Amino acid sequence: MTHCSHKSGIFMKKLKLMICRPEGRLTGDRVGDLFACAGCSKMPGFDAVNRFHDFRAVTGIDIDFHNMKAMAREEAFVRRNQPPIKACYLVSNPAVYGLVRMYKAMMTGCGVEVHVSKDIQELAAELGVSDRKSTRLNSSHQI
Repeated sequence: MTHCSHKSGIFMKKLKLMICRPEGRLTGDRVGDLFACAGCSKMPGFDAVNRFHDFRAVTGIDIDFHNMKAMAREEAFVRRNQPPIKACYLVSNPAVYGLVRMYKAMMTGCGVEVHVSKDIQELAAELGVSDRKSTRLNSSHQI
């Protein structure tokens, strides 16, 4: 296992999946790291890893359109000439849902296939994680 430098994520080798569970408010200075796993995806071998983000513990957002646009532009630049990946976001907050939808629109055609849902089984199926293994995605604690 490889642990995230922000202490909100972990790489599950058996699932071939980066799992991130941030808590608290999403702010402009954290958005790139939490949305795009910016720090982790730059490590050797992690540029083609799918991502699962459990945003149910996100309590609010302090991000404007310009922060999101800059982050999306940077990720699109980093992802050029890379294999496409899937990034799935489990949300419960309507504002966070809207933010992820905005990110999805910005990343269209940039090598990141974004999925957002309130249903963990839907996202597990999108990532190809079996029902038996999907309980790991639903864990409320760090894996």
